[in-house]
Amino acid sequence: MDTDPQEEEEKEEEKEYQEEKEVFLSFRDELFLKWFAYKKEKKSSYTKIGKLQLLKAWEQKSDEELEKAINHSISNNYQGLFEPKPQNNGNFNNEQKLGTSAARMEAARNF
Repeated sequence: MDTDPQEEEEKEEEKEYQEEKEVFLSFRDELFLKWFAYKKEKKSSYTKIGKLQLLKAWEQKSDEELEKAINHSISNNYQGLFEPKPQNNGNFNNEQKLGTSAARMEAARNF
């Protein structure tokens, strides 16, 4: 009885993933494993150098910022890891770009 090579590979990947989970990992390590698992599912991966650069790029960010970025990037099906853009909740200030004619007219009235 022959097994499908893709099934074999998936079983091996799942086994490796479970073995990695058994080792005590920090929350941050688990976040990165989640991201790398997502990338693997998309048939995309990082080189060793790429992983090191990614870790270095995020070392100054908090775990919460990293978690938000990972969840945001996965939910939007991004290929890369991106922080969510800050929400302005409809508040308008003069430093923001005036994107619509209505916004420009409102700004002009407020001067």
